Amino acid sequence: PGLRAELITALIKSLPKQVRKNFVPAPDVARAAALALAADFDPATDALEPSLELVLRRVKGHIIPPGSWNWGAVPPHLRMTFQVVDGRGKVLGEGKDLTRLQEELAPATRRAIAESLGATPETVKPAPKSGPRGVRAAERAAGTRTRLSAATGDRAEAMVLANGDVLAERSGLKGFAPPVLPRQVSRLVAGHTVTGYPAFVDEGAAVGLRIYQTPDEQESAMRSGVIRLLALRIPSPQRYVLEHLNNTEKLTFSQNPHGSVGSLIEDCTLAAI
Repeated sequence: PGLRAELITALIKSLPKQVRKNFVPAPDVARAAALALAADFDPATDALEPSLELVLRRVKGHIIPPGSWNWGAVPPHLRMTFQVVDGRGKVLGEGKDLTRLQEELAPATRRAIAESLGATPETVKPAPKSGPRGVRAAERAAGTRTRLSAATGDRAEAMVLANGDVLAERSGLKGFAPPVLPRQVSRLVAGHTVTGYPAFVDEGAAVGLRIYQTPDEQESAMRSGVIRLLALRIPSPQRYVLEHLNNTEKLTFSQNPHGSVGSLIEDCTLAAI
């Protein structure tokens, strides 16, 4: 709070010249804006930029066009510093650019979410044996319901699908994959709800199962994962097509970015699926 007037001054000075000229002298306008912000807005719930734009419009009578603020021109000591820490308080990353931090730590964050949900090999325990076949069928019909198996000792709970399969991160799935995936799985960890988004992942010759941070990542991975899963279950037309191409056609089709006629046919098959 003690730096609020200085921050507003820096933000006013970051405006394009044609906009900035309406808010001079910047230090005086900033002090008035800081008082108005303190009186009418709560920094815990009101975003700074739209609140400041409204306050400056009240103070000077001029509108600031959206996207006018240039945070790159604001001195580092006035910009937020973000730290990412693990469960033991160790700093994993630090910086002014939150988006860049998220990108750099995405693999570690995805792994941490999976571990928190008990979906990694180190945390998964065998699924409990299912009951009578009638019960198993009723559970399967329940769709995307999920439950958590009981924890044993200090081992994390493993997510169990409605049909009794453990929802664990896996690789190399070919002939088997969980028939139903929940849209999301959640668990209370240290007072916070951790949510993960399961998806099938294309591994080339097989399919994997991963837990992602966001629905967008889930959707992106799931599309290619389901395509690969279907491709593994549908007989390839490659042999039939190759046998019915004459030499001229084979030579023509060999001129493709994939390097071989077989690879071209495989890509066409995936595109059709």
